[in-house]
Amino acid sequence: TGAGRVRTERIENVMGSQAGAGSSDFHIYRRHRRTEANRLDRMDREWEAQTADEEHAARVDAKKRECEERTAKNAAKRRKKKEAKAKRDAIHKGTGGAGPAFEDDGSFLERAKAMAAKAKAGDESKP
Repeated sequence: TGAGRVRTERIENVMGSQAGAGSSDFHIYRRHRRTEANRLDRMDREWEAQTADEEHAARVDAKKRECEERTAKNAAKRRKKKEAKAKRDAIHKGTGGAGPAFEDDGSFLERAKAMAAKAKAGDESKP
């Protein structure tokens, strides 16, 4: 017999009633009953294990999906916060988000005077 094959036992002298049964028939009946009960118990255990595995896999998938959603939400919040900080810093530097108009090297006053003089000269040349 192989590992996966079911072993059957052929009973040739089957009695129709207990009155005519031989002395060994009860032991054969008891063995068959025990074998069938063991088979049914094994089937029940396998079914319970399979359903438990499926439920566990469903819980793991749900938890994984929930974690991914939470991670995406937090990443969006971080990105939004970073963009707001960049915009706030740009406004603070006076560029309105278009890049730095003046470097932070201490030459702001000189450049502002030069720009004002240039604008004034441009206004005077126009009629």
